[in-house]
Order: sequence, then structure tokens, then C-alpha cells
Amino acid sequence: MASKQKTVIVTGASQGIGAGVAQSFLDRGYNVVANSRNIRKSNTFVESHRLAIVDGSIGEMAVASKVVETAVQKFGSIDALVNNAGIFFTKAFTDYRSEDFKALSSTNLEGFLYITQGAVKQMLAQKSGGSVVTITASLLSNPIVGITASVPMITKGGLESVTLSLATEYAKEKIRFNAVAPGVVDTPLHKNNPKDFLKTALADGYNLRGEGHRGSRGLSHRGPSGDGGGAARGWRCALGKMVNGQGSQPANAERRLRDLGIELAPPPTPLGAYVEAVQTGNLLFLSGMLPVVGHEPKFIGRLGKELDVNAGREAVRIAALNVLSAARQKLGSLDKVTRVVRLCVYLATHGDFFDQPKVADAASELFRDVFGEDKTSVRMVLGVASLPLGMPVAVEVILEVEA
Repeated sequence: MASKQKTVIVTGASQGIGAGVAQSFLDRGYNVVANSRNIRKSNTFVESHRLAIVDGSIGEMAVASKVVETAVQKFGSIDALVNNAGIFFTKAFTDYRSEDFKALSSTNLEGFLYITQGAVKQMLAQKSGGSVVTITASLLSNPIVGITASVPMITKGGLESVTLSLATEYAKEKIRFNAVAPGVVDTPLHKNNPKDFLKTALADGYNLRGEGHRGSRGLSHRGPSGDGGGAARGWRCALGKMVNGQGSQPANAERRLRDLGIELAPPPTPLGAYVEAVQTGNLLFLSGMLPVVGHEPKFIGRLGKELDVNAGREAVRIAALNVLSAARQKLGSLDKVTRVVRLCVYLATHGDFFDQPKVADAASELFRDVFGEDKTSVRMVLGVASLPLGMPVAVEVILEVEA
């Protein structure tokens, strides 16, 4: 894990998919700059040391510049951008008016252009790569009878096209561009759509996976943006086309790490007379990993006393990242992992602390995002009185690997 926290900009973050994406990054320890027209009035988020809020239409150059400036001044970098802001409405093709097209172009196209230009300029100055993800629409390649969205699709199609071009243009600078096309997600965007209609959209053959999609799980149901079917959970959404400088590729563990913006530090040195990893046959056993960076504990204390749930989750995530680092050092590449067999999370707790599963989910979610949901493990979570050096968590893992 890199010592410096990465910074992500999320537009359209006051509700729906954008709010879910922003919260997901916050839960994973990122710095976030969240923008929408009236995000403060929405009361979706409260500013903190890891969250900055910027009001205003992202289709205005001044607002886009302020978002970029806020990210750099408060957090010192821009490492990823999620272009989620967008508007969508339906009319018969012949009923769309010039003001409709101007409104769509302002938010969907200019809202992409100005903020992406600013973010890419900063990424180029940092010389450390980056990631730009843009939300498009499955309707581009899978139109539905009865949904008359021809003019909005002009703007969404433009976003897919520019994503392909930019992926090629900035491949050498290691700036990745991806277009993500969610299927039917129950967000405030659909507040005026009857629920039966949304269900019918699925039943009528709406291809949620999208043309050209490979190797990722599509949306399995008409779910809210924050649940397992939505776009907010570790990018597990229905992808239209995932692209990089080398064209479409199936996702693998090492590539997912890059797409998540995770840079693994060297594994921690053992704290006693043992080794971090032992392979026998096609099983790799990892020693209990602690929330340390190098040889220094990042958290000390017990859950329910000195530490709360969020601190516990971050400690578990650091320990789980150390698991990945140790496994990579032993195997040479995490692509050799064929599944996570068993996960055991030990938590030092105090008194009436009963949120052990929520804390342990930080490890389960990380492994799911890196290896894929089909490799999810069995799990044991144990509350204990104390752990080595007073640290709050330890994570023990067994992996199945290529023999």
C-alpha cells in the first residue's frame, strides 16, 4: 500500500450512482472531491479531512476548474476521475427542441470535457499515471422499444468514442480511460418511472452486459446504486467497453489492482521466527497479517474502546493489502491465484462490540474486487482479547494457486 492516499474526483455525486461511488471510495480510504449542482443542500455528505465538496454545474468551465483546484490544494494530487454527472430524459425524436440538445450537451459533453482536461493536465504533471472512468449507457448498443432516448444517446455515444480515442492518446503516460455502461439501476433518475416498467425493461431482453463486454459481472437485478448490483461496489457494473491503450482485455487480478489505483508496498518483515508464506501443492498459506507498513503498526487499540468501526475497517484493509503483497512476492504475480479458499479475521475487541462482520467485510470486499466475486472464500471472524503489539486486527488467508 502506498503511504500517500490517492485522490478521486466524482461528479454528479449528490445521489444515485455518483453518491454510491463516492462513498465506496471513502470506505476504501481514498480522498474524495465530490461535485454536483447543489451537493451541499442535498446533505448527502459532510466535508471531512478526506472529503471536499464543490457545488456547481460541471458543464461550466469555472466550476470544473474549481473542482480541480480544490483537489490539488487540499489533497495534493488527482489520481482518478469518475465522470458520473449527466442528465437523461425521453421524448419522441421529432419533439426534441434546440434547448433540450443544449442542456444535454452542456452537462453530458461539456461536463466531461472541462473536468477531464483539468484532471489529465494534473496527472501529466504528476507523471504517475491515473484513471478516468466515464458513465455512459447500455441503451447505446441495446435500445429498448418504448424508451425514446435517441438524442440523449448522441451525447452518450460521443463519450464512448472519446474514451476510445483518449485511451490511445495517453496510453504511454499510463493514464487509463474506461467507459462504464450500467444497466437498470434504481436511482433517483428513475423516480418518476413505474417500478413495473423497470422490471419490464429487464424482461423485454435488455442486454445488461453490453456489446463487447468481457470477464466482469453484469448487473443482476434492478437494484439500488449502493447494493451488490449497482455501480458503486468496486466497479462491478455492466461494462459496455473497458478499454486501455492495448484495446479490450479480460480483467485479471493484476489489472484490477491497477484499475483500483492500488500500489502494493513490499510485504512486511516477520515479527518473529516464521515466514510470511508457504506453498504446498496448489495451496498457499499466508501467515496472520497485521496492519503494519514496513515494520510500523498503523493502528493500536481495541475495537469498541480506542477504535471505532471505520478505523477497524481501515486496519483490516491494510492487513489484507499485506496479504496480497506477500502472495505476490511468493508467486511472482497475483494472476496465479485461482481462488481465495479461506479467510480468517481476528479482531481485538472490548465490551459490547458486535460489528465484527462489518469490520471483516473490508478484507472480503478487497479480495472480491481484486480476484472477482466467483473466487469469494469461506470466512471465520473471531473476537479476541488482544493481538500482537496491541494491534486491533490480524488477517489469515489460504489461497488456491496454479500448481
